[in-house]
Amino acid sequence: MPVVQLGAVVWSAGLAENGEPTDDLDAFPRDAPVIYAVAPVEFAVAGETVTANWSLDGVPIDALASTVTLDQAAGSGWVSFALTWEGETLWPVGSLEISIAASSGSTVTGAIQIEST
Repeated sequence: MPVVQLGAVVWSAGLAENGEPTDDLDAFPRDAPVIYAVAPVEFAVAGETVTANWSLDGVPIDALASTVTLDQAAGSGWVSFALTWEGETLWPVGSLEISIAASSGSTVTGAIQIEST
């Protein structure tokens, strides 16, 4: 049984000071400046790594993979991964997916639709 437990992915346009999502969105507009994928964490231990892998319409986006290391033990909290978009173009329309995996074995996935504005 994994030490760290990850909860369901919440999609948000912002984060509170404690890392909690400020909203729970069902879709994002193409002109959103940032997209947060946030998951609750239980039984976090210092040194645990949590990795995010992204895909769009089922196609992996390897360049966006990222890993964070928990720097302290905590009973519970949040882990978040963000994508930001800058420039003239908009996000592509489609299904954005994330797979979040803790090094101790817990994994959670989530998807959100990016819609035309």
